[in-house]
Amino acid sequence: MTTRNKDFYKTKEWVQFRARMIKTFEPICSLCHKDVYGSDITLDHIMPASKYPELRLEPTNMRVLCRSCNGRKKDHIETRSNFFNARYMSGYSY
Repeated sequence: MTTRNKDFYKTKEWVQFRARMIKTFEPICSLCHKDVYGSDITLDHIMPASKYPELRLEPTNMRVLCRSCNGRKKDHIETRSNFFNARYMSGYSY
């Protein structure tokens, strides 16, 4: 991750967006399906922000992952088609 990317995660815009998304999504890891809380919950960019900066604040590009699964994913692009959070897809408004 470049310094520029790290700086983004300190911005007020990201901090507020992340908090809103964490509140909106179910606290369940989208990959391993375990319940996640506290420091174990991360907000993952499905399409990596390092490769698709225009999607950094796009709700449909977000999902909850546990810290372990997010660490393994890094900035890879997955080929799955079912990673969207069910709560978002059901029309929940932000």
